[in-house]
Amino acid sequence: MRTLTLILLASTLPWTVQAGSNDGPIKEEGAELLKPFKKQLMGALKQGLQQSPAEAVDICHVQAPGIPENVAPEGVELGRTSHKLRNPDNAPTDWQRELVQHYRQHEDRSPKSRTLDNGRVAYAEPIEVKPLCVTCHGPREQIPDAVRAKLDKQYPQDEATGFRVGDFRGIFWATWPAGDNPS
Repeated sequence: MRTLTLILLASTLPWTVQAGSNDGPIKEEGAELLKPFKKQLMGALKQGLQQSPAEAVDICHVQAPGIPENVAPEGVELGRTSHKLRNPDNAPTDWQRELVQHYRQHEDRSPKSRTLDNGRVAYAEPIEVKPLCVTCHGPREQIPDAVRAKLDKQYPQDEATGFRVGDFRGIFWATWPAGDNPS
């Protein structure tokens, strides 16, 4: 039984940081690095929604992919990913897939951080579906026809529908070299 307990405990370690670590500052740094990305992404979506939900799909398609590179300090990578992708360019890496699975299987929605095997620090926080999100990510039959048409055109392999308010949608993530203070 003790061995099983140790195995189960060890399986949670990749997304925790050992005692005496700098987990708090890593999480604070990661959250700060993501703020401009999330702000610009939401700004672009709101700008599109002022015209129409279908226009928001176009704006998101054109503007969203370049936002992480435009706001990330040198050496920092930012992004978002999910278990149900809209844009295949946002497919998760191994560490991201592991964390997405963690969030899908647990009610824990706290931000996570860890040091990756490549010497970089990773930070991630969950994305929760908000009321505004269901306009484009809700149950497909509830998405307005004009929005569905745009989604079908811009994202022919779209899997990112069927969500309801409060659902886990994916993660925002950041990585940077371990030991650096990138902001």
